[in-house]
Amino acid sequence: MCSMVEIAMGNIGQATYHAKQTIALGQQSSLPDILATGYRLMGDIYGALKSHQNALSYYQLSRAGSNDGFVSIDGLLRYGYELFQTGDIKNGQEYVDQVLVSTKKMGVFMTYLRAEISKAALYINQGEWDQAKTIAMSIKRETSERSLKVWYLTSISILGTCAFQEGNYKTAQQHFQEVALAAMEIPNPWIELRAQAYLVKIKTHEGTDPEIHNLRIINLLNQIRGSIPPDSDQTIQEAFQHFSQCDQTIF
Repeated sequence: MCSMVEIAMGNIGQATYHAKQTIALGQQSSLPDILATGYRLMGDIYGALKSHQNALSYYQLSRAGSNDGFVSIDGLLRYGYELFQTGDIKNGQEYVDQVLVSTKKMGVFMTYLRAEISKAALYINQGEWDQAKTIAMSIKRETSERSLKVWYLTSISILGTCAFQEGNYKTAQQHFQEVALAAMEIPNPWIELRAQAYLVKIKTHEGTDPEIHNLRIINLLNQIRGSIPPDSDQTIQEAFQHFSQCDQTIF
């Protein structure tokens, strides 16, 4: 749980430290589900940094080592989402759909919610804006009722993405301004980065100066970079370098 919070806050160094501690504990105690959780956390770290092949490797280890139904399903969802990110749409969508069916039957709301968001991202990738918006509106309603701020903002980000792609720039700007301000307060740099990147695109389209948003993006990237100790694994440092050059609007 500690690593999950640290990842959400962009504290990659501490998240990596605790994930590796979890892996070591699982190896020492021969408890496969603890080990699988540690691998999953490492996958989450690389996934946040858009290092999809590294994320896939850790999620595969997590899936292979788990005896627990929930841990296995949760790992399958993350694995499917990363497959989609690498261009394997067919298998990624198949795994996400499997998780949607399983979690709905099991009543595992948070994983079901994550699967719904993954499904919306798949629709966005395929240009199916209406389907993505339908899911986003459902997520918005459910998360607003339960005060799940991060997931609520993710639904608004999906709606903003669809509005931008459909050419509704004013609506998109309203959505992303809401997301950016709220994400700054939480804080959640990943959600804010996407919002700020879209605000840059919107301002550029309008012909107005996006400098304030570009500066905020630089600040957010510096915050994440600052959380990674200089003696961190080379793969983590390389993943961040790649991430810092990525298009942050990609869902």
